[in-house]
Amino acid sequence: MYLQQAQSTIPITIQISGDHYDRYDEQTRRDLDRLRSLRYPPLTLLPETLISDQYAAMFRGAICLQPYDRKEYADKISSITLEALSAAAPVVPSANTWMAHTIQRFDAGVVVPDAFPATLERAVLAVIHGYARYSGNAHAASAELRTRQTWAPIIDLLRRHTAGVR
Repeated sequence: MYLQQAQSTIPITIQISGDHYDRYDEQTRRDLDRLRSLRYPPLTLLPETLISDQYAAMFRGAICLQPYDRKEYADKISSITLEALSAAAPVVPSANTWMAHTIQRFDAGVVVPDAFPATLERAVLAVIHGYARYSGNAHAASAELRTRQTWAPIIDLLRRHTAGVR
């Protein structure tokens, strides 16, 4: 693991929901096995979906990494982004996604052009060094998004996609 080799001490928590419906493909299973075998002391793996209070607590004082596939998430709205912002947690999303546009608009984190470990580490370190600013901006973003109502981004997205459809 990159952080282990770099002798990093950045704590990482990953929630891994169980594969209760046997929907993981073979690559996902291999990746999860590899993740479970890592020897990085600051890594915490949560093997099951958390109850709401525990889930909300994960965002407090955190940085939310969202290095999602840009093609798949270009137009998808992320409830995780909204939850992170409501907890004043800065977000590190992939460029050219709805999450990235939202984070850039409010300066509530750092957008990454790729998901290479060194890129993610630089982004996380940048957020750590500017945490107070990014966290304050995340809180303000959440307040503004709530003011506009949570459904406004969804409605805007639907309007864009259906503009040419009759």
